[in-house]
Amino acid sequence: KRISENPEWEFVKLYSDEGISGTSLKRREGFKEMIDDALAGKIDLILTKSISRFARNTVDCIKTYRDLKAANVGIYFDKEHINSLEKDVEFQLTLYASMAQEESKTISENVKWGVRSRMKRGDRKMNVKYTLGYRYDAQGKIVVIEEEAELVKSIFGFFLGGYYISEIAKILRDENRLKKNDKTDWKYIDVYRILTDEKYIVMFVMQKTVVKSFLDHKAYKNNGIEDKVILNNHHQEIVTKDNFDYIQILLKNQKE
Repeated sequence: KRISENPEWEFVKLYSDEGISGTSLKRREGFKEMIDDALAGKIDLILTKSISRFARNTVDCIKTYRDLKAANVGIYFDKEHINSLEKDVEFQLTLYASMAQEESKTISENVKWGVRSRMKRGDRKMNVKYTLGYRYDAQGKIVVIEEEAELVKSIFGFFLGGYYISEIAKILRDENRLKKNDKTDWKYIDVYRILTDEKYIVMFVMQKTVVKSFLDHKAYKNNGIEDKVILNNHHQEIVTKDNFDYIQILLKNQKE
């Protein structure tokens, strides 16, 4: 509406990234398309609600501002009443971008606290979609699928009987035994994951991965970075704890 009411302006396109945090450019396809179009000479002026909508990462915000300024492309931020082509605005942009970044950090920490609280209360649902032997019933309770459970027990039994993981995978392929995805292409990693899955001894381990930085949202394996949340006796066991623990020792010794 604003653009159409200004005879000196011509509308190019509406660019958006719905539901994206703005702390990283990685998944902001709409934003990246807008910058590419601007640098290609298709846009002279970008209108945006605020600096926090433009970018919540100080480095990304200032770098993009400088790239656009070098191409003589302006950005007008409604909330702050700032035109990026005016003189001496970089300090203001840096200040506001830093505030937006800090706000995102606070939101991220609050969300993480909420998630951990739900974990400790046992409110988080365990994912068994790809876990052989379990499913949810109509009442939302985890139940054992006997046929699949027997296969799981066989896999543990084979390993305890001295078979290598690759040999177990071949046996399962030869017998056309079904995986959780109804495929029969058993691989080493499929068998290894079953042998190391603590769900089979009624443990529900949460926070196996953690995000170190709210800026890149990259997940890392939680090897002591933060405390894991563990619920014991969470559901029905398929494998005894003694056998499971013994197998973990064997697997560790194999690696060493």
